[in-house]
Amino acid sequence: MVFSTSKAVGIMALAASSVTASSYVASMPVHAQGLLNESMAWMDQYYDRSAGYLYDFGASSALRHETRSSTWYALGLLARNEGDDAAQAERIITNTIGAQFKAEPEQWYGGYQMYPEEPYVGSPHYLGKIYNSWDPNWRGFVGTTLVMALEEFPHLLSNDTQDLILESLHNTTKGDEYRVGGVDDDNLYPAYSNPAIMRAFVSGYTGRRLADANMTQSGEKYAQEIIDLFDRANTLSEFNSGTYTGVSLFGLILWCKYLPEDSVMTAKGPQMLADT
Repeated sequence: MVFSTSKAVGIMALAASSVTASSYVASMPVHAQGLLNESMAWMDQYYDRSAGYLYDFGASSALRHETRSSTWYALGLLARNEGDDAAQAERIITNTIGAQFKAEPEQWYGGYQMYPEEPYVGSPHYLGKIYNSWDPNWRGFVGTTLVMALEEFPHLLSNDTQDLILESLHNTTKGDEYRVGGVDDDNLYPAYSNPAIMRAFVSGYTGRRLADANMTQSGEKYAQEIIDLFDRANTLSEFNSGTYTGVSLFGLILWCKYLPEDSVMTAKGPQMLADT
């Protein structure tokens, strides 16, 4: 379900940002509406209102909650905006950001918990093991979702929540800067297309929102490295399975939609999207 849920989020990225919340879903193509509505109805069954998180979808999860899918669900709640959907979305967002890793010396700084019941990463009984006790790619998955919430539905978010999102995006961007392929067991190179595309986008977007020129240029420079690899064979470097390509396409849509004309991502994104 991770792929189909993320696909629904990607379709939302294509929706027009000028419509009001009440007409947001109605503004989408009919098949996109169907996918969003079906996905939301399915996730509604897993939402724990007492906790402000979705239960983990996995059969072996023993009713624990899960962070990444919860943030995707929060974005869907904002799009649907029925009853107390917006209030529940804010609750999920604040829960997720409240549990974000904020200790700068730690390798997982700026990352997000996989589930709220977990011990603190790096503690004696929960060692900090990449892609095990923590997943660096979740910075991108959660960060891009927070950007969409901020861009598409600011009128449904309180000023405090918007400020909290920007603070979280700053932390997740700085944390992603710790990632160097081949160092500390990390494997993020520009050739690892789907998280690389998300990293470049969140950095370029957040730098502009916070007027941080270094952060902006970091995103632009990293995007150019991805583009240079793409131009060698007019294709993404990562193995193009449905799962990975789906996330890369989602990231490229964000390049096209949410950055200004002076960005290399805005300039190159449409062609990369069309050719992938």
